[in-house]
Formats: sequence, structure tokens, C-alpha cells
Amino acid sequence: MTDARSQLGLAALPGTASPECLAIVQYWDGEGKVLVSTVYPETDGWEIGRDGGADKTVWRAENRSIGIGFTLELAVAGDTATLTIPQAGRRETGACRLKRIRPLPGLLAAREGDGSSLVLPLDHGVLCRAEGKASDEKEIPLFFPFTYPLMCNMPLWGIERGDGATVAAIAASGQFDMSLAVRTCWGEDKLYSVDPVFAIRDYPDDAPLAEDIAIQYGFLAGSEGGYPGIARFYRRYNVEQRHLPTLAEKMQDNPTVAYSAKALCLRCRMGVKQLPTPILEQTPDNQPPLHVYMTFENVRMLVEEMARQQVGPTEICLAGWNYAGHDGAFPQLFPVEEKLGGEAALRQTIERSRALGYPLSLYDNYHDAYSLADTFDPQYLFQTHDGTRARISDYAGGRAYKLCAQCACEQYAVKSLPRVARLGAQGVYYVDEITLMAPGKCYHPDHPTSRRQTVFWWKRIMQEVRRHFGGFQSEGARDWALPELDRAYCVASTTDAPSPLIDERVPIFPMVYHGFLIYNSFRSGVNSFPGEEVYLQNIAYGGFPIVYYHHLHNPVWSAADGIAKDLTFVDAAKLVVDVARIKRITDDLARLAPLQTSPIEGFAKRSPTLTETTFANGARVLVNYADTACEVAPGQVVPPRDFLVLEA
Repeated sequence: MTDARSQLGLAALPGTASPECLAIVQYWDGEGKVLVSTVYPETDGWEIGRDGGADKTVWRAENRSIGIGFTLELAVAGDTATLTIPQAGRRETGACRLKRIRPLPGLLAAREGDGSSLVLPLDHGVLCRAEGKASDEKEIPLFFPFTYPLMCNMPLWGIERGDGATVAAIAASGQFDMSLAVRTCWGEDKLYSVDPVFAIRDYPDDAPLAEDIAIQYGFLAGSEGGYPGIARFYRRYNVEQRHLPTLAEKMQDNPTVAYSAKALCLRCRMGVKQLPTPILEQTPDNQPPLHVYMTFENVRMLVEEMARQQVGPTEICLAGWNYAGHDGAFPQLFPVEEKLGGEAALRQTIERSRALGYPLSLYDNYHDAYSLADTFDPQYLFQTHDGTRARISDYAGGRAYKLCAQCACEQYAVKSLPRVARLGAQGVYYVDEITLMAPGKCYHPDHPTSRRQTVFWWKRIMQEVRRHFGGFQSEGARDWALPELDRAYCVASTTDAPSPLIDERVPIFPMVYHGFLIYNSFRSGVNSFPGEEVYLQNIAYGGFPIVYYHHLHNPVWSAADGIAKDLTFVDAAKLVVDVARIKRITDDLARLAPLQTSPIEGFAKRSPTLTETTFANGARVLVNYADTACEVAPGQVVPPRDFLVLEA
């Protein structure tokens, strides 16, 4: 068997001491100092044994001077390969402790100007071309720590090589403790590379990562390659190995998800206390007064006007219906906020909305905790390594503490959700933040959790929501949340968050998850209306828009956060105008809804102002960003700042 790079269809990198650089490891020595060692045979104290057959090679690396070793296995089967670092094969025989490991560094690499591009999972997906960049190294967090506005939603990366070959890479295990190291124009040969880096520990006294590390590679060629091929490779992986149900499968015998797949999401922020908050630790007696944006009666006016104007399918979500309003006293929800009309008025509004054909659901949170809450208990908070309570930020309820995911599920969600369900709420239920935030390690001695365990408990909350309400939605689109996640508030923050690694933005996430998930492509697309550029780009990416009454409630947020536009409730006259604009969106969605269950197979820029999105069922969506009509074929005209759906 040849070396690992040859097995992966790549040549050994020029300028390296050996074609078998197994890894770069970071470790703490006995005095707690972080050191780095590059794992070459017979170098820096490393002894490397190798055995295996035609389809599998096993390397055992041992450094007796520092007392650290690990096993690396590469199994090749047809056009795929799996690289594994077994948990059982990691060895520490002295005082040193493994911190991080970067397996096969430089495996996916290209030279300056060779026509290659690194494929990275930033936001929807980006291409980083191997040309014209400064010599640099940047680390991209996958799911931790939290980054914003640029985010990674998938454990997926790869390379489009200038010679036509494409390699896709998926972190099948270890992904919650992983980042991507991207090097540009490095070394004498001006190389560009992307490597996975796995955190074995965060601190010397941590328990080590309690799972195997596994990466699956796919080798794609010709028309099966490029970033669309990488997206299709991951989509197949999700079906065949993760066994994710498609949206069409979810819709069977689930009227909640079936309705959502054709519906606009319309959110109403009901009430919020003063921001920035003047009181960090609030009590019922000193908390700032609630500013009421909309009452439950106002929401009834809204749904009645929607029915009068025959607005299409819309599911309504009320944010801040709970005690003390939006972000006011979580995890306490009850009593229903009296200043908005109280529980009787909420029930009446839910029933009226249902009768008019618009499911009305509610907004919840099991990530934040405020000392104001009558259910607040410090023992359920997320504890950091140094023993302090983890804080999130300061919101309307004062100082927001982070809940341990296990406690959030066991002590709050399973107790609150049945009571909320008895209010009669319908529609996909919204729980804030958990599919956006980074899973962390809780160090509380009574309920310690790893990052993977945090994800487990968050998914348990999602399962409870789906059990009571039929569907679950949250803020982000982290793909570990599937299949429980039915609808995502946003995939990315904005259309143009800057990074020196980005040469071209491409719709990899939509090509993987359209047909599995209902999503809004951009936070900056909230309250975007027909004809606007971000509205059109959302449609080109397969997204469904979101309309939000009183979106702009926090003065510290800005357009840079993807929050720039608002829709406000004033009176009945303005409501008529607003609802007419909302109806235009639902008219558009009626054209797009039949495509929600079909994967996106292709995306092309026909011109600087025309894009074409191709679906697996043969349909195409042509989006025209220009101020003039565009004829794409005889009798096929895309109106200005609009789109055209062409059936198969």
C-alpha cells in the first residue's frame, strides 16, 4: 500500500520531510506548558509502526520521551476512505496530556495559481481560491466556540482541484470538538490547505474526548465533482448513514410540518422591558416596566385583516407572550403577561387565529436564565471550568445566565411544555438559540456534560417540543439539530459578512438540506419584501421569508448583525397596508411551496443579474435582480426584480 496521500488521490506535498506526516499534536507538559510536536517517523522522538493490507493501513505513533501515543487508521473502499483515530488508541503514559491533534496536515492542499479552491462551510458555503492571498493561518470554529456573523453549520469541507478532481471531507465523529485550520500561501511552495483540528481537552485536568475521531472522504471527478458534488456527497451521507428523513417523509401524518412547508412565518414581538437594562439582578418589585408593542387583541386584529385580504398560509409566532415579556424572566413562563391581556385573551386569540386558518404558536427559551424567575435555581446553571456561573449577556430580564442543557431539559422543558400546550397553541413551536449557539462543556459536579452530551440534551428538548406541538423551530441551522429541527429562523446572518478567505459564496447548505428543512437563508432577509435584493437571494437559495412585527427592539443591534428593518403595529389603517404587503409574500410562496420537498441539484449565475436554481424534480427558479425584464427563452420572461418558476 502507498502512503495516505496517494490513497486519497493526492501527491505528497513538496517541501515536507516525509510523505507520512501523521499529525501535529499539541500537549501540556508536566508543568502545564503548551508544546507542539510534528509527528514524522524517526523525528522529534516519534516511533511509527505501520501495518495493514490492500484496503487498510494502521499507523501506531509513540513518543516515549513525552509519554504520548495514538493510532491512526485509514480504510479505503472504492471512491471513499475513512480516517479514524480510535479513542482506545490514544495513550498517555506520563505527566503530559494531549490538548489537540491535527491529523494528516496538508492532506487537502493546492499550490498558488493552480486553479484549485478550498471549499469551506462558512455560512451557506464559500470558495477560497488558491491565489493572491497573504501568507496566513486562520482557524474556523465548527460548532464551538460561538462565532457571529460568520458561522459553520456543517462538519463538511473539501477541495476543488484545478485538474478536475474533487475531494469531500465529513467529520463523522468528534465534530463537536473540532475546528478547521486554513493556511494560505504558506511555505516556499506557496501552498493553500484546510485541515481538521480536534480538541482532545480544553484544560490539562479535563477528561479526554470520549469518542473516536472519524473523517470520511469522498473522491469525485468530472461532472460529479465541484462544490455541487461535495454537497451531493454529504446529502447521500445524511440519508444513508445518518438516516435523516426528508421533509416529504416528515410531512406524512404530520399536519403541523405539512402546513409549515407552505407557510410564511409571521412573528409578533409583544412586549419588552427597557434595553439596555438598568438593573442586572431584577426582582418583581424593581424590574423595569414592560413596554407593550402589541396586545393579544392587536394580534386578533392582524389575523382578521389577513383573513379579510385572503392572505395565504401563514403560521404566527408570539414572542414575549410570557411573564415579563420577551427575554424578561426565562425560564419562568407563567403567568401569561397581564399587560398584554392575560391568559384568557391569549386563549381567545389562539382560538380566533385557528378558526381563520392561521396556526398560532409561541416563543420559548431553555438557554437563558434570569434571577428574576420564580423557578431560578443556581444549581441548574452551566458552570465553567473555573467554577463560575456562565453568563450570556444582559437582556431585558437583566443578567442572563446560561442553563446547563441537561438541567434545562429535566428541570424546565419537560415541566413547562405540557402547560404551554394546554393553552391550545398550534404550529411549529419556537425555542430560541439552541440551534445557533455553541455546545459547551458544563463543569458542574452534579451534572457535568461534554459538548456531545450538551447536544444530546438539546435534542431531547426538541423531541419534547415535537411531541407536544408536532414541529420544532429555532434560531440557527446547525445540522446536528436534524431531524428534530423542522424550520430554521436563519442559516446565515447577512449576504456579505467579510472574510479574507471568501472569494465566492456558493449555496452548499441549500444543496445539502433543501428538501429536508424549511429555512430562511439570511437574518438580514427578515422583513424583506418582494423586489428587494436579499428577498430575491433568499428565494434563489430555496429559503422561505420571515416577517417580524417589532423586530428592532434592542438599540445595540445594527445592520451588521443582520437586523436593519422593522414592521410596526400602529392602528387599523396601517394594518391594511401592511397586510397587503404580507399577502404579496404568501402569493410568492404559493409558487414556491411545491418545490419545498425537492432537493436543489444545481445553481448557476446566468449573468450578473440572473441566477438559475435547479431542483431534483426538474423544476427551475430563475431570479432576475435587474430593473428590466429578462427573456430567457421564447415566451419565458422573468419580470424585473422578480422570479420565474419553470416546471420540469
